Amino acid sequence: MTLVRLAICVSGVYACFLLWALVQEKQYTSSTGGNVFFRSSLFLNTAQSLASAVAAFLYLNLRKPSQQPLKDLLALSGSNTGNLLTGIARVAVLQAVAQVLGFSSLKHISYPTMVLAKSCKLVPVMLMNVLIYRKKFAPYKYAVVLLVTTGISMFTLLKRSSKASSQTDSSFGLTLLLANLIIDGLVNSSQDAIFHHHSINGTQMMFWMNLASSTVTSTAMIVGIPAIPLLGKSEITAPEIYSAIEFVKSHPEVLTDIALYAGCGALGQLFIFETLQHFGSLALVTITLTRKLFTMLLSVFIYGHELAPGQWAGAATVFAGISVEAGVKRKEVLDKKVIEEKKRAEVKSL
Repeated sequence: MTLVRLAICVSGVYACFLLWALVQEKQYTSSTGGNVFFRSSLFLNTAQSLASAVAAFLYLNLRKPSQQPLKDLLALSGSNTGNLLTGIARVAVLQAVAQVLGFSSLKHISYPTMVLAKSCKLVPVMLMNVLIYRKKFAPYKYAVVLLVTTGISMFTLLKRSSKASSQTDSSFGLTLLLANLIIDGLVNSSQDAIFHHHSINGTQMMFWMNLASSTVTSTAMIVGIPAIPLLGKSEITAPEIYSAIEFVKSHPEVLTDIALYAGCGALGQLFIFETLQHFGSLALVTITLTRKLFTMLLSVFIYGHELAPGQWAGAATVFAGISVEAGVKRKEVLDKKVIEEKKRAEVKSL
C-alpha cells in the first residue's frame, strides 16, 4: 500500500506540474501580440494559492465522515489550535521572504548560479532537519541526496557553449542566495515539525498554507512592495494589481492560461501535501527536483533542444539516485511485510 500511495503521489505531481510548466513557459515566452507578455508573478501566485485553498477545502469535504463539524474538518478542534495557526502563518511569511531574497539575488549573481543553488535544495532541507529538529536519516538517504543534487547540477550547467554572461557573482548576491536556501530548508523542515506536533493531515495543511500564502501575496499585490534598500528597492513599487487587470482587459484570452495554470497548480498541490504528510520533506524535494529534470527533457523533445554529453551523464546520475531510493524503499516494504506475517503467524499459533 505504501508503494502504491507513493506511486500515485509521484505520478500526480509529475502530470500536473509538467503541464503547469508548459503553461508557465507559454506565458513567459509566448507573446499575445506586439511582444507583450503577461508576467505578473504576484497575480499568478495569488490565483494559484486561492485555487489550491479551494481545491483543498472541496477535497476535505468530499472525504469527510458524515456530520463532521467544520472545526474538525479544518483541524481546529485541538487544544493547540492557536499554536498550529501561528506556525502555519510563520511558515507562509518565511516562504514569502525566501521568494523576495531569491529574486533579489538575481540582481547580483548570474542565473546559472541561481539554478545550481536551487538544484541543491535537498541539502538545506536535510541540514535544517538535522540541526534544528535533531532528525536523523538513514545513510543511503545521504547518498541519494548526493547523487540527485550532483546529477541535476550537471544537467543544468554542462550545456553546450553559448555567449558568456557579462553579469558577475558578488559576495552580497551569494549571501542573499544562501539566505534564500536556508529559509527554504527551514520552511520544509518546519512543515515536517507541524505534522509531528499537531493532528493535521496533508490536505488540511494545504488549505491553511495556501490561505495564508494568498493573504500575503494578495496584500503585496494590492498595497505594493515597500522600500527595502538592501534588496535594491529604493521606493514603493506601483501596486501590481492595476497592471494585471489592465492586461487582462486588453488580452482576455490570457484568462484561459491563468485558469489552467491555477488549476494544474491546485491539483498538483493535493499530491504534494499528501506526499509531505506520508513521506516527509526530503522525499518531496526529491520528487519536485526530479520533476524539474523531466520538465527539461520534455522541453528538449517538444522544442528540439540538443543536450551535451555532460547533461546526459547528469540525467543518468539522477536516475541512479532514484533507483537507489526506490530499491531501498521496496526492500523496507518487503521486510515489513515479512515481519507482519511472522507476527500474525505467532498470534495464530497461540
